[in-house]
Amino acid sequence: FGMLMIPENYATSILAAVQRFRDAGYRTKIGMPWVFFNGRHLACTGSACTAFRTPVGDEPLEQPGSLLYLACSKLHPKPAACSGASSAARAGLQTTKPTPQCENCAAFGSFRGPTENQQQHLSWIWQVLAMTTGVAAVVAVARAASHCSWGNRGSDAENGVE
Repeated sequence: FGMLMIPENYATSILAAVQRFRDAGYRTKIGMPWVFFNGRHLACTGSACTAFRTPVGDEPLEQPGSLLYLACSKLHPKPAACSGASSAARAGLQTTKPTPQCENCAAFGSFRGPTENQQQHLSWIWQVLAMTTGVAAVVAVARAASHCSWGNRGSDAENGVE
């Protein structure tokens, strides 16, 4: 399921959707919800989807209905789960009340950048790490150079090689 919204892939999914809108030619902000059906952006309100959204306007669906109805209308033969799906014309468009504020949004979390004190601490840690790495590199090169030059001192005869 390519667009499943879980914390691990939320940003990737949103960026993919934004790219899909850009590729389709949208140049302005796009209202929520972002519902896609066979790769096309649906206009859905409450429990009914009524049109495909395009950059130049909505294209009304021949048979508006729930997302379940639209999906079931493409399946042949229809599975048992489709038995209760009906078009908006048969079910009547329903309005829904606004969704209350989220009381348990832990799954999505929230981002809070580091405080100024934390940024200074991180900066100090990176500086120490860079200095330590630099010193270690210089010491490693110096040891390698002294080892190489130590082996070349004197002639082969002096070193016991004939």
